[in-house]
Amino acid sequence: MKMSLKNYRKELRDSLLDLAWVQWSALGVAGHVTRFSSYVVDVEALVLFTIFIGRYDERLFDSMQDWLQTNGRFVNTQRLKVLAKKNGFRYQRELAYVAANQNAFENKSKWKNIADSVKITSGDSVEPLFKDIPLLGKQLKDPLALKFGLERNIYKYAGKNAKFDDGLASLMLRLRGLFGVNSRVEIMLLLLSNDFCKIQDLAKRSGYSWRSVQDILFEMTFGDIVQATASKKNRVYSLPNKSDWLKTFGFQDDEPIRFPQWDKALFSLELIYETLENPLLDKLSDMSVQGAVNQSFKKIGTSFLECNIRELQTVSSNSWLKIPELISRI
Repeated sequence: MKMSLKNYRKELRDSLLDLAWVQWSALGVAGHVTRFSSYVVDVEALVLFTIFIGRYDERLFDSMQDWLQTNGRFVNTQRLKVLAKKNGFRYQRELAYVAANQNAFENKSKWKNIADSVKITSGDSVEPLFKDIPLLGKQLKDPLALKFGLERNIYKYAGKNAKFDDGLASLMLRLRGLFGVNSRVEIMLLLLSNDFCKIQDLAKRSGYSWRSVQDILFEMTFGDIVQATASKKNRVYSLPNKSDWLKTFGFQDDEPIRFPQWDKALFSLELIYETLENPLLDKLSDMSVQGAVNQSFKKIGTSFLECNIRELQTVSSNSWLKIPELISRI
């Protein structure tokens, strides 16, 4: 390595924080001037990613919580749980704390179910929520966080969120404003992003069950929103009035709608950072560090290639040092 692992780790962490900030800013969070317009933001994947990386930036973590206080109605908590389970999300206490905060504000059962999924006993250890902030000692602590074995200062809603951007980044949220918070939104996004889709592709990409997607497609086809080929074998679906839908949301016919598999990319980046975060690696040779990175890429498999984020599709165990630079191009 041309730089120390410690310096690279900081560079990678800063780039991951920037990636989260720029997407939240497109959804109305104050604090980042760069306009994010390359891809549709996947809000559930972003929440899970921010719960991980936000532990290194209290302002980011609480800005996400503020946004949820204002816009939590647009979050699909069922899909949130599916993505967490599918990708082996490990920060269940932090997720439960965020859900409990939201439930205290909104009092909706969809958040309560997540908050109640984690049970802390008196024998469980208490850990600081934020990585760079030590245990608070005699300072006032957030009582809700303590219920989940997490220690932090008292969270207070700042109320600084603006309306989310009306560009490509917020299209998922705007579609939810039209169709409601359900699988129709992800199906529409995928049909807007592709000329044709098979039912298995829609199910795999959307995070919903095959049966659920089949039922929704039947209803949308019956309502002439979606069209399907006559043959049941290898049937494909498409939008007959795609250009009209694009115009409705302010896009041109030739303007690409990019809705990538954010969860594949973000959880892969998370795994790489978690691997490099091990302080024992600081004492090992470059070859040993590379060996640890190789192991993480075995778990990642083809996720970067399949994520459809063109800037990250070439990331491999041979090019991981370029990740901060590649993220800056998104």
